[in-house]
Amino acid sequence: MIYRNEMSSGSGLSELGVAKSASCSPSCTICGERTVKHFSKELNGMTVDYFLCLTCEHLTAGDISAAPCYDGGEYFRDIDTGWEDRNQTVLRYIKFFVQLPGFSLPARSAIFDFGCGTGRLVGDLHRAGFEAWGFEPYPESAALSERLFRDWEEARRTLRHVDLITCIEVLEHFRNPDEFMQRVSQVLAPSGYLLISTGIYNSGFHDEGWYYLNPAAGHVSIFSEKSFRILLERYRFEPVLRASNIAWLFRDVTSRRRSVAERVYFALSQLRTKGKFQVVSLARKFLGADWRPPGFVRRLWGNL
Repeated sequence: MIYRNEMSSGSGLSELGVAKSASCSPSCTICGERTVKHFSKELNGMTVDYFLCLTCEHLTAGDISAAPCYDGGEYFRDIDTGWEDRNQTVLRYIKFFVQLPGFSLPARSAIFDFGCGTGRLVGDLHRAGFEAWGFEPYPESAALSERLFRDWEEARRTLRHVDLITCIEVLEHFRNPDEFMQRVSQVLAPSGYLLISTGIYNSGFHDEGWYYLNPAAGHVSIFSEKSFRILLERYRFEPVLRASNIAWLFRDVTSRRRSVAERVYFALSQLRTKGKFQVVSLARKFLGADWRPPGFVRRLWGNL
């Protein structure tokens, strides 16, 4: 489910870069406005700077010359060790979505996992009765299942349109998230759904110790809620439900506006998710502006 800072593009690999050097402040990759150096992290003896957009609070990493290796499954063995539990959570989400009144996801939805990693989620979805496929340019082995693609053009020609696209812990690896959104638009059915899981930066809660600021994992684009919504709205996607702090369900509203049920689902789920940040705000009001939750609480909340 992870990409390096490049993406296969039919004839080869194309750079998705916004910042080649950590010595200057790049323009924000989401809104194009000015950024300032905000955090620095150490990786293998080098310093990686994270630049904060002053307008949308998107965080962009500077140059990471020691990018992780995704080929052959090494990444999932050594760095992203929680992928199995995450796949099970996503599977539960999808089974829940198809049962919700007001959603137009059929029980046997066609689902495409963009950045499917080992392909485990694709297999689990297929066994659960869904028509599932996956795309992964850096597969665990050279032998791929007939339901997994490593070439984007082949996937696009084969799939045509699917009901739901999942993008689980992938978006933060793109230097140019717009290219991902353009590809999503090529294979998603009109009024189709997009499930994205990625860490959301909250300036009032997260600091340089946040686990998601991890250059060793290749995290180069860290979204705030504002920058996340800006990117999705640019391609006519609006949120219909927030399953957790990191998992959002969007729908393409180009041909059909959000229903009342979808608006209510999102409002209620957003209220529930934001409750933890309200707890922090209240605590700081009574305990002082410098108060921070204990470390174990921040680790728990950071993974919700």
